[in-house]
Amino acid sequence: MEKRWTSNAEWPKGSIIQDRANDQSIDYHLTEPAARAVCRMLERDGLGGEGKIFPIRTWVEWVEEKK
Repeated sequence: MEKRWTSNAEWPKGSIIQDRANDQSIDYHLTEPAARAVCRMLERDGLGGEGKIFPIRTWVEWVEEKK
């Protein structure tokens, strides 16, 4: 089964050291509920679950099938 949903987060400037555009992170999921659960976790626990850096916003998106 292809992962068709993404959980997305925008982080405060400079929070993410890795080479990511616009201080955003993205993860892929099989279902919308799984993607929403990750967004809730990030909002509750912060980056890496450390409770120190929290996202500015989170959102879920459907990924269109590639043809």
